[in-house]
Amino acid sequence: IIKKYINFDKDLKIFKNELINKIKSKKILVIGGAGTIGTNYIKQVLKYKPAKITVVDINENGLTELTRDLRSSNLLDYKPEYTTYPVNLLSIIFDKIFKGESWDIVANFSAHKHVRSEKDRISVEALIKNNVYGAIKLLQLCELNMPEHFFSVSTDKAANPVNIMGASKSLIEKLILSYKDKFR
Repeated sequence: IIKKYINFDKDLKIFKNELINKIKSKKILVIGGAGTIGTNYIKQVLKYKPAKITVVDINENGLTELTRDLRSSNLLDYKPEYTTYPVNLLSIIFDKIFKGESWDIVANFSAHKHVRSEKDRISVEALIKNNVYGAIKLLQLCELNMPEHFFSVSTDKAANPVNIMGASKSLIEKLILSYKDKFR
């Protein structure tokens, strides 16, 4: 079996100046930033020196580990305004965070992503509330306070979904695409 790996190094070099222009000195809000994908996104985006990066995640320990990791990797050495909030996207406190600033980039990594979330009706309700209602709320907030760029990560589970979690991710994708004429 031949394995193919995706390598963006060449693209990052080709588009380096464009990335600098889009990210340097910008204000970035990252929702669900303490997870694996969000953490890697933050590490990459910090290389282009945004002025401010605010990370929201319900996982307080994850936020602490993220901050330790960023400090030890020297990615915060240029001293951006860096803040973390252990807050749920669906809370009123999140609304205050979002509305309290004009964001250049909003990146969303918040979602239930694992099949184990479907074991019982309470887990399913939490999954739908977070994935669907969280996405709707975030898109509505973006519509009121439009960022230059909105970015949201889905998963391969959204393609031809076979369960509620995959269907919720597919719905999120459709919701986001319905806003494509309002903001990038």
